[in-house]
Amino acid sequence: MAEMTAISAQAVAQLREKTGLGLMQCKKALAETGGDIEAAIELLRKQGAAVAAKRVGREAKEGKVVFAVENGATAAVEINCETDFVASSDDFNAFAAKAAKAIAAGKPADLEAAKALPVDGTTLGDVNTAVIAKIGENISLRRFALETAGAGEHVETYSHMGGKIGVLIKLA
Repeated sequence: MAEMTAISAQAVAQLREKTGLGLMQCKKALAETGGDIEAAIELLRKQGAAVAAKRVGREAKEGKVVFAVENGATAAVEINCETDFVASSDDFNAFAAKAAKAIAAGKPADLEAAKALPVDGTTLGDVNTAVIAKIGENISLRRFALETAGAGEHVETYSHMGGKIGVLIKLA
């Protein structure tokens, strides 16, 4: 049996602040890693990947289209989840905004390239895995479109039905 290490409330709060996960999940990870915060973060990351792998097969029909403009490029990004409740949550919307901003800035060629884009010191794919672990639903980057306005052109966005439908319009 592993020796129990006393875990301070301050350490749990610090880990929770860094990961955004629940108190008990953070306390358990710290207990398993002997109070080492960095090791606990790595353990939680691996656990999150396992949770995400279990969720991948679940159907994600809800979600929204979000827009971002970076360095002259406008991105429309469709992010899907399992329920409309999650689609309106702060965590989902924060992830969607980060995804759209990263895609507009990075201008990837396809979804795999988008998942490799840098976000928060890691990749968009890893941030996606972390939000799945935190929320507990399958959340996926489904597709995106990019437009860049040239000389004499203008790109506008249109969102309908609370973000369920989104359009990029390029005017010349």
